[in-house]
Amino acid sequence: MADDIENLYTLCTRLLTEVRNLKCQLSDQLSIAVTVSLGVCFCNSRYQADVKLQALLDAADTILYKVKSAKKNDVLYTEFEL
Repeated sequence: MADDIENLYTLCTRLLTEVRNLKCQLSDQLSIAVTVSLGVCFCNSRYQADVKLQALLDAADTILYKVKSAKKNDVLYTEFEL
């Protein structure tokens, strides 16, 4: 499981970097920077049969608001617990 979480974190970090490097040119004189914040809820396989999708989305939403209020342009994850 630790490898799965590490792989997930690596993927999210790569996504943040790619989005951060985007150049959004709106016109000749105007460009904008784009950033992203990610809240990820990792569900251990022992819970999968008992977990409802809405519960996972709620947990991911909670962690997303934590990253948005604390750091922004970052990723935080949590493990889902019943």
